[in-house]
Amino acid sequence: MPRLYGPGHFTEDPYSQVVSPHGIPVDDLVAVLQKEIRRGRIDNAVLAAYEMFTTSADVAQHLWRRLRLIAVEDVGTGLPLGPVLIDVLHRNFNATPGGDWMMACHAVRLLASAPKDRTSSEHADWVVAKVALGEALVEVPDYAHCVHTRAGQELGRGLMQWWDNGAQVRDELPSADHRYREELIEIHRRDEAENGTAPRPSRWASATGAHGAGGIVLCAACGQTTAMAWLPGDFIHPTCVPVNDAYHLRPITAADADLDYPAVMGSQPRLWSIFGPAWGWPPVCLTYQQDVADLARHQAEIAASQSFNYALFDDAETALLGCVYIDPPEKQGADAEISWWVIDAAVGTSLQRALDALVPHWIAAAWPFTQPRYIGRDLSWAQWLTLPDIDPPTASTPAT
Repeated sequence: MPRLYGPGHFTEDPYSQVVSPHGIPVDDLVAVLQKEIRRGRIDNAVLAAYEMFTTSADVAQHLWRRLRLIAVEDVGTGLPLGPVLIDVLHRNFNATPGGDWMMACHAVRLLASAPKDRTSSEHADWVVAKVALGEALVEVPDYAHCVHTRAGQELGRGLMQWWDNGAQVRDELPSADHRYREELIEIHRRDEAENGTAPRPSRWASATGAHGAGGIVLCAACGQTTAMAWLPGDFIHPTCVPVNDAYHLRPITAADADLDYPAVMGSQPRLWSIFGPAWGWPPVCLTYQQDVADLARHQAEIAASQSFNYALFDDAETALLGCVYIDPPEKQGADAEISWWVIDAAVGTSLQRALDALVPHWIAAAWPFTQPRYIGRDLSWAQWLTLPDIDPPTASTPAT
């Protein structure tokens, strides 16, 4: 009978199939890196990191993913700001020409020399095991049923009950200034004495708007959506777009994997240099099965009008030569984000020039966007990463 806990079979780790320039399996390098950091053996930890760094762009990014994990799993509260420091070094790793390796070396030295605390890792594993065994489950104490919950409101609890119970903290700073708290309590006390504890009428209602699909939540007061309806409900996306006399775009499907996989992996280093920092794609260890799953996801998202991936084919569809992505915006200041690529063999050709000229005109003519952002054209991917994210809307209620 196989064990219940711990990692799966090594074949589930794609890095067990990748070797470094000196023939060392990358999963071994990861193991050396983490165990030497645990032991404070700085030199060998740095050597393992350098071997990963020089293997490929994808393995170099995997090094940073592992360092972020080590900062929590092995160093923990021994260096409370460790995850933040690793993140800052990683940002400089991407942004500083010529200083890349030094940033990674410093991150390894920082973690290896720090005091170690594995409590968070052990606590996390303990919770998973105990819940799976049915030996532990979260308790919901009565003081959690406060004005911020359905149960609390149904019990008639208001903000005064929350101040008395829900707002209690332990280990409060002895120097904490309570002037604002005391004034707020008095304001809330008067409000409840005059108006009771019943909440305001709900400002939210489920509805289907003219520009949204079913399930989008609308603010009844202002008509704004809490999840962006980025396409009109009656919009029908194009199904075939001529690029020139011999090529066309059409929505990709999982059945295209036989053409997509060699196109992607044949241009993997260049595609990673473009999309890797933002998307983590395409990794050097991408398998055919993973590509099929990716395309199936794209196909489902296209069917649901959530995002679009158009593949570039020759007219006989004997080869896939690139892709165009049309996505809802992740960053502020646009209502769609568009990017595209061609395979290495098409770079600098008339086909690439035709696609570059077509996409903005096609988007303007066939899609309902007013502020499309062309990533890699209007701005670089590095600049895009620095833009502010689109924040999800939040209700204006006090924090719980």
